Amino acid sequence: MTEAAQRQHRSETFVDVFFSGVLVARRLMLPVVGMMLTFALAFETLSQPITVFDGFFPADPWYLRPGHWLTTGHFMVPVIFFASMLTNRAYGAGYAIAQMVISWMLVGLLIAFLYPVMDAALRTDAIPTGRVLTAFVISLFVAQVVNIIVFDQVRGRPWWRAPLFAILFSGLAFCILYYPIAKLGVAPWTHQMTVDIAVKAFMSFLLLLPYGLLRGWVRPLPGFGGA
Repeated sequence: MTEAAQRQHRSETFVDVFFSGVLVARRLMLPVVGMMLTFALAFETLSQPITVFDGFFPADPWYLRPGHWLTTGHFMVPVIFFASMLTNRAYGAGYAIAQMVISWMLVGLLIAFLYPVMDAALRTDAIPTGRVLTAFVISLFVAQVVNIIVFDQVRGRPWWRAPLFAILFSGLAFCILYYPIAKLGVAPWTHQMTVDIAVKAFMSFLLLLPYGLLRGWVRPLPGFGGA
């Protein structure tokens, strides 16, 4: 190959890589924004207690009643998995992983930048303790990976199988990791984990409705079918 041909080949390769990067960035823009919004929604609703289930539990001991710890945020965590599944459906597991990693990087940058302001402006109990925050990050990250893998492995027909199993298994992984890491030796937690698993299971069925409605709008690329 002549020197001129080599230069042309390098130029064409650079152009191909550039436009491939632009395509990936364009495809990931909306999914990353969507996941960031679900992160924000889950965090914002952590301070909204749910007491409607307290009548099904004994008044003593007091900590058995979910109203003392269960919040709207517990129901919002599966929505994060839902955002990941839409990306996985459209573009595959690779894009879903990229969506997750970029979103976590942006969250880390925002926390590093805004924490001094938040620490001064918010009540001291509005910011989770280091142990709780660490437990949440580890559990959610692992659960998101489980969600992506399960969805990718079982996608196909019937269409509801992949989203249902993906949220069920990721919700279970989140609960099994979060409560021992966050509360072992500090507070009673086994009953909380049991109730939260039931919450995640309920949400896995509930989210099938919006997922089914969005299937016609979020269509998979060639090679990704069924779910």
